[in-house]
Amino acid sequence: MDITQELILQVPGDFQVPHFFHTLQPSDIARVITLGTIAYETIKQEGNKSEHEAIFDSLKTEAEKKYSVQIKVLENDYTSQVEELEKQKQFLNTLVSTLKQKIQSEETMRLDTERRVREEERRNREELVKEKDSRINSLESQVRSSLQSVEQSMKESSRFLTDGFQNFKEQILKNTTGSQKKGTQGEVVFEDYLHRVFGSVGIKEEFSLINVGAEGHQGDIRMKWKNHSLLWEVKNYARNIDQKEVNKFLRDMEENPDISLGVMVSLNTNITGHQKTGNIDLEELRDGRICIYVNCFLKNEDPTTFLQSLKPFIETFLQYRKPVSMEESNEAQNQVERLEFQRTVVLRLLKNHQESTRKFKNVIANAKKKNDQLWGELTTEMREAENQVKLLLETILDSSMLSSDTYEEEVEVKLPEYLFRHTDINMYNDKERKFLMDTLKIFKFSEDYSINSKAVKDIYKEHGYSDHTIDNIRYRIFTDDAWEKGKTVVKYMKKIE
Repeated sequence: MDITQELILQVPGDFQVPHFFHTLQPSDIARVITLGTIAYETIKQEGNKSEHEAIFDSLKTEAEKKYSVQIKVLENDYTSQVEELEKQKQFLNTLVSTLKQKIQSEETMRLDTERRVREEERRNREELVKEKDSRINSLESQVRSSLQSVEQSMKESSRFLTDGFQNFKEQILKNTTGSQKKGTQGEVVFEDYLHRVFGSVGIKEEFSLINVGAEGHQGDIRMKWKNHSLLWEVKNYARNIDQKEVNKFLRDMEENPDISLGVMVSLNTNITGHQKTGNIDLEELRDGRICIYVNCFLKNEDPTTFLQSLKPFIETFLQYRKPVSMEESNEAQNQVERLEFQRTVVLRLLKNHQESTRKFKNVIANAKKKNDQLWGELTTEMREAENQVKLLLETILDSSMLSSDTYEEEVEVKLPEYLFRHTDINMYNDKERKFLMDTLKIFKFSEDYSINSKAVKDIYKEHGYSDHTIDNIRYRIFTDDAWEKGKTVVKYMKKIE
């Protein structure tokens, strides 16, 4: 059974209760009262809202009346500013367009000026070359004209002297009997070559030849040259020089410690144990002095030129090699590998220099008809070539860190292909080879190594190389993978500790 409750309401006196309330159940009456309450609250809220909107519209109307003038002024100012900015924009656009036209005009003028300058330079070079060619042709014509009167007589005199001297040599070398007499005559002939090649020295430098063959244990010829004593052992045999003669030569060197360098020369045959490419071999004594072996000297196309090619090597050895004590010599015996490498390098350089000397000789022979100035220039180039060989020799002889297992026996220097562009050191020019030799002294190489590129540059700078030189040479020597541009690490190398 539903529970009901009685509700007492206070209403106005004229309020009439609707008739249907009398027919409703208590639950329906409760529902009607609830719905009526909700409807009343809703209507009341809507009424408040409408009242607020009316107030807002009233305030808005008053504000529009109050601020309409100011708004119109602001709108007018804004329009004016927009128009002014538009004018400035048009002015700037016009200015930019004008500047672009001027820049294009200037660029056109610059390109035209560069073209005219290049054309002018080309014309000037052509005129200079033509003028120089003309002067050279004129000079050659004058020299040719001035030499025509004496050329024939010079040829005849030269032919007469050459044939006469050659006949004299052949006569005394081939027609003499007795080994002692034949050897003495060979020494006389060889002394003439020594005078021609080594006889020109400075005022303060001594040159002299003393034949000491008859004294015993002294070699055949003692030569004073550039403040050094040299021993020359000359053999004029029809057979190869045997080891016994070589041992005598080495004995003479040991018994004469004042001798700075010894040379054994076989005029017509080979020296046993010292037959090498280029007819030249080297040997280092225990005390650090150098012995040179020359095979088949007179069988060279031009013996004088051949002996001339030995000068820079002999001079370098005299300056670089110093006698050492017996204790130091015992230690030096442990460096056979390094010394063998140096020896093979020197032999290859000697062979290359002999080829250069022959080329210079041919150039000089072809230029013999030219004036003294051209002759002087060629002589200067010859000296520069000798100096370059001496410098490279000094670098090689000082490279105690090198070992022969890095290179081929014939001094074809084999560099690691993962690090260097060419594995053969002979593929590089003189400046690059000097840089390479220093690199081989400073660093060691392996595919597992790496080093900071700045540290590498700092190390090269300590050895006298500038940033510019390092950058120029490294692009031509190292592979792109080893020293990649812009990278902070150099692969495959590290400093020798």
